[in-house]
Amino acid sequence: MIETIAAREPWLAAVLSTMIPGAGQAYAGKKGKGAVIFAVTLAGWFAVYYSILGSRGGIAAAAAFVLAPFSLAFYVWNIFNAFRITRKQNPAQFEETRTSSKDAWLAVFLNRFILPGTGNIYLGRKAEGILILVGFFAILIVLEIFSRKLDQFFRDLISLAFVVSVVYLSYSAAPHREKSMKLMHLVIIVSLLLDPRIVSFILPLKAYYMPTGSMENTFRIGDHVLVRMADRYTPRRGDILIHSVPHIEKLYIKRCIAVAGDSFRIRGGAVYLNGKKLDEPYAKGKTTYDNFIVRDSNRIDGIVPEGKIIVLGDNRQNSQDSRYFGYLSIERAKGSVAAIYWNSTEFLGGNFSRFGRVE
Repeated sequence: MIETIAAREPWLAAVLSTMIPGAGQAYAGKKGKGAVIFAVTLAGWFAVYYSILGSRGGIAAAAAFVLAPFSLAFYVWNIFNAFRITRKQNPAQFEETRTSSKDAWLAVFLNRFILPGTGNIYLGRKAEGILILVGFFAILIVLEIFSRKLDQFFRDLISLAFVVSVVYLSYSAAPHREKSMKLMHLVIIVSLLLDPRIVSFILPLKAYYMPTGSMENTFRIGDHVLVRMADRYTPRRGDILIHSVPHIEKLYIKRCIAVAGDSFRIRGGAVYLNGKKLDEPYAKGKTTYDNFIVRDSNRIDGIVPEGKIIVLGDNRQNSQDSRYFGYLSIERAKGSVAAIYWNSTEFLGGNFSRFGRVE
């Protein structure tokens, strides 16, 4: 008896493995291989994550930057492997038919994972593809212009909706041997659920960049840090946190020095907390009110009110903090800094001592 192998779509396999490593292999009938690829990918990224967040710098942090490119390379290999093994096991007649016309799933892959409009250009609809490309970048520019009025989540949702619409329309318009709109709907749903812009609002970690020296020497200009985000975050003394400030759109990274009920004073270039001089080995320079105009709105000497905290930059002579804007409402605290994960200058110099560290 001759075993007949059902024909599969190679570019659909690539799309699936792009979304979930190993899924394309499973779709092609190689379920065992798909499970191994998924497990190896998961283990690789977990090792990178743990090396950064669980390390105290040095060898463990350096290992993360060795593992990361290998994990990325393995992920890319998984996509092309899914395509290759699916194509290899297809009957020759099916492959001849498939390659004789434009592939709808390749258009989906290009529009979803490369750039909106590239799939349409591949399908021969060049004017439409260029228009979509221009429209996509125009939307990004408009969303950036109105960034002060639109929440980041809604900005991401609008751009994502545009991309998904392009993907759906390109698949519908493409010549196809046997269209499966149900499968297309499933791909779109899974793609949406796993999109980094959506996942970033589910997972507690976000990445931020240090543009100033206000937290030197704890953080330096050019540091990239991971922040544990939380809807309800109550800062503790010593926490390095990210927060907003009234009437200012950008976010700040500062250290929580005092919480509600604490007695706070600045005297002789030092901080006194609950009557005792605070030991601050992390502080750079003397803590003073120099260069600050003290008014009732930003006066912080005294007992910290309920629901408020005091935050200061570690670089005391170069930081806009509670000495400038006064007490900070705890509702404005967005999360605590978990780790330094990147600094280009130090990485290129082979210095990994600070990676993964927050003190």
